[in-house]
Amino acid sequence: ISLEIDDDVRLVVSDATAEPYLIPQDVDLVFGLIKKFGSNLPQNEVRPAYLALQRPAPARAADYETFFECPVTFDAPRNVLSFPAHVLDANIPGKNPALSNHVEQFLASQTTRLDEQSLEEKLRSALVTMLPAGTPKLEQLATKLNMSKRTLQRKLQSENLCFKSALNNMRLELAKEYLKERSLPVQEIAYRLGFSEPSNFVRFFKQQAGMRPSDFDGEA
Repeated sequence: ISLEIDDDVRLVVSDATAEPYLIPQDVDLVFGLIKKFGSNLPQNEVRPAYLALQRPAPARAADYETFFECPVTFDAPRNVLSFPAHVLDANIPGKNPALSNHVEQFLASQTTRLDEQSLEEKLRSALVTMLPAGTPKLEQLATKLNMSKRTLQRKLQSENLCFKSALNNMRLELAKEYLKERSLPVQEIAYRLGFSEPSNFVRFFKQQAGMRPSDFDGEA
């Protein structure tokens, strides 16, 4: 998420890699939360000037303009939510410097905690968020971890880790967790694990667990 300021204030959501793995629902959620909570922070509510989305127009496109209260464009070059420039000068009655300081300290501690994670833990955390958009590639994972592909390859080699094995292990672990819930259809689980077809997921699970998903009882 980046910020652009000139004649207006633009929040831009974009992929960090040449090959996108963002899914439209993620972008909708980000902008929806900003509209719901961010525009209500100032003393006088600030409405967006316009919303531009890269996604194709959905069946109920009119609902977007109703929710965001501004013109909405689909099939746009970028994902942009724009606010008028005066939003930067708006007074926030509920501002709390002490809380702001506390939040900054918390975020700093979280950053330190992430820095202390092992490479394997970082791989797992990144893959969980990337899987719903499809099978991640090594280049995308490297970008997600803020390093080059070569650096990631070197780190994997130094710790005797294999990207494909880490991906398969994460998928298998998540698959078992989803199957234990017994509330998700195979099609939904396949989507969450990045498989384009449910049959691909069934084949993967059988190869990794030695049984079909329908035979998994939660104990294996």
